[in-house]
Amino acid sequence: MAAYAKALSDRDFTAAYAMLRLSYQAANPKIHWEMNLRDRGDLWANGAVKILRSSWTRDPAGQPTGNYAAFDFLGYRSNGDFDCGTIVVHQPFENSEFSIVRTEANYVAAEFLDNGVPNANILPQLPCFVGNAFAGKS
Repeated sequence: MAAYAKALSDRDFTAAYAMLRLSYQAANPKIHWEMNLRDRGDLWANGAVKILRSSWTRDPAGQPTGNYAAFDFLGYRSNGDFDCGTIVVHQPFENSEFSIVRTEANYVAAEFLDNGVPNANILPQLPCFVGNAFAGKS
């Protein structure tokens, strides 16, 4: 997860794309995947990504065997907006490399924030776990 976030922050799309599971790559050709990220200019751009929670599971039903981890994150933008999302990684067997199997990032404009915290109307719609992520943020 850290290597993926760093590659995206550095705008090293080739390195980040190489971390995606082959089936994810097949469903998301590099040119389209990269263009989508470039269109979301500030996403990952300043490296201000905060991991809010991680959860782990082994051999979930309906998925290839192995270890899975989901990371909920916030990505702060320089203009006060942020991105809220989840990245899921998979390790097919012990001591093998992890690959990215799913990513989701949702943009939240500053107009939906009250003193840096998502307002009550938007909070239930956010896919990531925000919990106390905004503690100390003003």
